[in-house]
Amino acid sequence: MLRINKRILYYTMFAILLFLLSVRYSFQIDISRTLLTVIVIAMAVLGDRNEVIAISMGCIPLHNAIDFFVTMLACVLILVIKDPQKVKVGFPLPFIGFAIAWEFLHCFAFECVPIELAASLVPLLFIGIYLCMDLNDIDYALVVRTMAFISFYMCFLHILNYIVRADGNLVKAFVNLRRLGSISSEESLFGTKINPNALGVINILGMVSLLQLRFVGKNKKIDLFLFFGLLIFGVLTSSRTFFVCLLLMILLYIMAQKGDMFKKLQSIFMLMVLGVSAWGVLNWLFPSVLEFYFGRFQVGDITTGRAQLMIQYHDFIVNHLWVLAFGIGSANLSDKAVETHEIANNAPHNSIQEIVLAWGIPGLVMITLLIFIMYIESKKYGKKKILLNFIPLIIILTKSMAGQLLTSGYSMLALAFAYLSLCQDFTLTGQTD
Repeated sequence: MLRINKRILYYTMFAILLFLLSVRYSFQIDISRTLLTVIVIAMAVLGDRNEVIAISMGCIPLHNAIDFFVTMLACVLILVIKDPQKVKVGFPLPFIGFAIAWEFLHCFAFECVPIELAASLVPLLFIGIYLCMDLNDIDYALVVRTMAFISFYMCFLHILNYIVRADGNLVKAFVNLRRLGSISSEESLFGTKINPNALGVINILGMVSLLQLRFVGKNKKIDLFLFFGLLIFGVLTSSRTFFVCLLLMILLYIMAQKGDMFKKLQSIFMLMVLGVSAWGVLNWLFPSVLEFYFGRFQVGDITTGRAQLMIQYHDFIVNHLWVLAFGIGSANLSDKAVETHEIANNAPHNSIQEIVLAWGIPGLVMITLLIFIMYIESKKYGKKKILLNFIPLIIILTKSMAGQLLTSGYSMLALAFAYLSLCQDFTLTGQTD
């Protein structure tokens, strides 16, 4: 009976969280981010082990709505306190400890704000504890659907925001829409704006994970609805990163299909039907968005300044050997790069340059080793890995080539999600609903 009551309380808190998010995002009423953070942490306290992991991964689409780093730290500590016997100290934790110590060393060479330092270290600690945790009995379907639903809901709230700002005029709202996630800085509350590229990638991760459930026969009818919605909303971000990751996801998923060519053709047909249906809906409701989106591929510099940015950071890095050997630290990297060292007018938009700038070549080695350790540790849950296990990781690393990884909180949390994917046994199949 106690178990049932705890579940009711957990989902009641989830409903309250969704309601407050709708008030904050759609109607721009000043609901404190601290209150939202407290509710998420309370859900972790009230939930069982699977629910704690599910709401933790739900923080990926919630990363701007809450105090992200406080929530990450609280969730991972709650997970350890609830089930300490599931955490076995092994090689990953000392390795993460070394990476944290490496970041600490930069405080002696560069000015460091304690809060910013802590924020840069929490994602590493989070990943380290996950790597040391026994994940044998994790309900991956619950984790996936929680993350996908919150992603869908956040996108829906942004659409609703446009409608509210247009005084309920749907035509005016949809005409004004250009990039889902962008809200006018003059009219928005702190934390309500989500980078459209980030929103697009988060939607891709949700779509990939839902396809994984379908692959092993654990899909439900709601998954198709969520997948279709995430696809529509992803296009509405007008993100070229989303488009590249979408094509990559489709290619990898088709390649991952078991069986003969007929099986692959079935998958291609299913994805084509969803694509054509999405095109019809978008062309009907958001023709101006499609026109704007196509226009983004017809500009002179399709990288929107990223190519020049890479050149500027490349010149700075190769001309300063101390950067190659040590870096400038990941804490508050953007301000140090733009204001202190005046390298460029924006933060690095390439994860390799970002990592080298922050931690030097040793940092690049450490992040490479981290990914290798994720793979090695995942083999405890099944030595046979198939392509489907790797798709979330490939998507994250691909998007980071035009963005950030080490200094992007949601991207580092997404690495933890990619590890959960690696730990699944997708060689087992079941019956679809």
